[in-house]
Amino acid sequence: MKYIVIASGMLLLAACSSFTSVTPAGNGTYIVGSKQPIDKADWVDAKSSALTRAIDFCNKQKKEMEELGAQIAGVPASTKPQRVEVTFKCVTHP
Repeated sequence: MKYIVIASGMLLLAACSSFTSVTPAGNGTYIVGSKQPIDKADWVDAKSSALTRAIDFCNKQKKEMEELGAQIAGVPASTKPQRVEVTFKCVTHP
């Protein structure tokens, strides 16, 4: 339930991001990426957007998202887009 509340709050951030598809990475893990445009270049927003996509993906399976890690690319406060790839798995609700 807490992820649904977080996800709904982060949907506004997702509106300005571009995403990669959720991609299986093996052993029940997945990867999703997010890129913030130059005028919104903030890796925190990019990560939040990727997490929102991961949460939605797991919620469709009636599971919760568990973040396993994140790769961040880009220089904060620069004129280059910020990119984040989040690795996650979907786990059964406790």
